[in-house]
Amino acid sequence: MMFRHWHAFLTAGLLAACLAAIVACRREVASGSASQPTSAAGFATPRDAAQALLAALRDLLHASARGDRRASVEHRDYVIRSLLARNDILARYQAIAGRYPRSQAEVLPALVDNWAAIIAPYADALDLERAQVAALAERTGGAVVDVPAAGPSGATLVRVACLRGEDDCWRVAVLELAPAGAPTPGTPERATTRSAS
Repeated sequence: MMFRHWHAFLTAGLLAACLAAIVACRREVASGSASQPTSAAGFATPRDAAQALLAALRDLLHASARGDRRASVEHRDYVIRSLLARNDILARYQAIAGRYPRSQAEVLPALVDNWAAIIAPYADALDLERAQVAALAERTGGAVVDVPAAGPSGATLVRVACLRGEDDCWRVAVLELAPAGAPTPGTPERATTRSAS
């Protein structure tokens, strides 16, 4: 019984810290000190893209915990600029019925902050070297990468869905948690005809 309360307290504390960092970073972005995405990088394999995303999210959480706003903004911008299948994510967001109205400029930073909050309890226990491609569909250009992690509730998988763009580089479209040993879902399909940026 005490463990449940401790877990809830820890989760609430982590979420509060993430929210405080988000508010502080958004103020810095609004003041114009953050750089805007200028390129559409990507990675040669979905595993590389997933590992880079999780390492960058972990760095974002550490910077936020230190109160380093500039580093937090830099890590968030790196994820947006280099790791996300931006066009696909924005198309999926626009297709959600009853979605909270946000401008496109708000969607991607909010998504990155959400993903950081999702992995927060597992960030320091991610086993990036054991990341493996669990599903790959050459025809659709989608892949799912599972990364094992340990957390307050035991072992889990951080599941990262990637898409290959027209430039043959892999970028991230979805991040979610799954129980350890959960079956791999189908590979992601594009929401748009072009997901290179």
